[in-house]
Amino acid sequence: MAYTHVQFIAYEVPTGVALPAGSCDPGDLEICKGVEGDAAYKQAMSSLSNDLRVRVARLLTIIDLTRSSKAARTEDTTLKIFMAPEFYLRPEEGQASRSYAASDMVAAQEVFRAVFSQSMLAGWVCVLGTLVWNMKGKVVASSAASEKAKKYVEKLQALANKDFVYNSAVVGVGGAGVWVYDKVHYADPADQVQKENWPLKEYCMNGPLQTIVEAGNVHCGLEVCRDHQMHLLNQGVKAMKASLGNQANAVKLDLQLLTACGMPIQKNSVVVGKDALVFRVDGAVEQSNELFGEFTHSEIQVVAKADARGATEMVNLETDGDRWKELNAPEHEVPLTGDLKLDVTGKKGTVKPRGISGLV
Repeated sequence: MAYTHVQFIAYEVPTGVALPAGSCDPGDLEICKGVEGDAAYKQAMSSLSNDLRVRVARLLTIIDLTRSSKAARTEDTTLKIFMAPEFYLRPEEGQASRSYAASDMVAAQEVFRAVFSQSMLAGWVCVLGTLVWNMKGKVVASSAASEKAKKYVEKLQALANKDFVYNSAVVGVGGAGVWVYDKVHYADPADQVQKENWPLKEYCMNGPLQTIVEAGNVHCGLEVCRDHQMHLLNQGVKAMKASLGNQANAVKLDLQLLTACGMPIQKNSVVVGKDALVFRVDGAVEQSNELFGEFTHSEIQVVAKADARGATEMVNLETDGDRWKELNAPEHEVPLTGDLKLDVTGKKGTVKPRGISGLV
C-alpha cells in the first residue's frame, strides 16, 4: 500500500508512577473477533498474569474504540499511527524493579501477533508503549580462544543468576504482526529500574534495523525515551547506510516516533529530513520548564530546516508557537470513563488522563 497521508492518535495516560491495573475485559471487540477461535491466541491470553491481562485488554479496547471513532480516517491512503507512552505495560508491583515474568512477555507478544496479523488492521501502526519484563542472565558456552573472549564469557557466567530487566517497545503493524526492540539506554532514577537489573547493552542491540518500522511505503524510526537523547536512531541509520554502500542514498526515514516518560524531542537527535514529522507521546507527570518549556503529553513537531546530518531547525512551541499550535490542534478527543479510566486516587503527582487525541 502506498500511503500519502498520516494521522497521529495519541493515548495520553500517566505512566511515570505505579498505578493499579484496575479492571477491564476485552469483551466483544471487533478487532478480536477474527482471532477468538485461534488456539494460540486463547492460550496466550489465558496465560497472561492478571495484571498484564487487564492492561492488554484495556489497550485493545482503546484501539478498538479509536477505530470506530468518526475521527479515525478510513481512506486506504492514510496511515494511522496510534501511540501509547513508555511503561504503559508495567505492573504496579511485581518482580525485579516492577517487572513481569518472561512468560508474560512471550504471551503478550503472541496475543498482539494474532490481533495485528489480521488484514482488517492494515493501515494501522500501533506503538503499544513498552513492556517491562525480566529474565535471568544468559550463559554462553564457548572455547573462548582469546583472552578478551574469555573475560567476556566469565562476565556472562557471573551474571547468570541476576535478574535483567528489559524495557521493550512493542509495535503492532496491521496486516503483518508484531515488531519489538529492547531499550538500550536506561535513566537513573527516572526509569525506576535498579542499576543491578540493567541488562548488558549487547543483549539489547539487534543491528541497525531494530529501530525502524516499515508500513507499506512508509519507514518510521522509533526510539524509547533516553535512546532518543543518546542518538540511537541516528547511529542505526548510519550503520545501515554503511552496510548498503552504493545503495545508501535509497535509505530515507519518513517519520520519527518517540514514546517516552520524561523526554522532549531534541533537535540534534532528529534524523528525518526537511518538512518531515516527529510524533511524541509522554507518560510523565508534569515536567519542569527547564526540561520541556511548556509540557505537553503528546505533540507533533516538523523539521523546518535540515542538512545531511539531520534537523537544524524544528517547529515547536519556542521557535514558532503559532504554527505548532495549528499543527497540534486536536481533531477529536475521547475522555475515558469506566474501566478505561485508570484510578489515580491517592497517587500524588499524577496528571488527569485526557484520553485519546487525534491529530493530523
